[in-house]
Amino acid sequence: MSARLRRFGAILAVGVMAVTSLSGCGRLMSQVGALTAVGGDRAAAVGAAADDILIRERVQVMQWPQCSEAKKAVSCTGAALDGVPITVESDGSSPLTMTITVGTRELFRGEVQPILNEAAGQKS
Repeated sequence: MSARLRRFGAILAVGVMAVTSLSGCGRLMSQVGALTAVGGDRAAAVGAAADDILIRERVQVMQWPQCSEAKKAVSCTGAALDGVPITVESDGSSPLTMTITVGTRELFRGEVQPILNEAAGQKS
């Protein structure tokens, strides 16, 4: 499955969570939020959460991180507008966690699911 297709799936899941959140379907939203992890598409979940963090932290992105998965580990690489590398690493632990660095600065270290929940308007 291509990275673009995985990213689309993650974005679609977040969109469904947002719609269900607005309609008050909390239980359904929880189930949709869990689909990425259950479906094993860690790369899409990590990529979507990384994008949310980069936007939240106002990183000027030239190339959004592209993620690949090897066994349970996910690795993503991209570049900031000034050419500084953006790296995202996840060892596939449970709960799913990631570390985002821009150049040598650690931007984020923590769980993926709360970031996706926040993007969908759901409290963790």
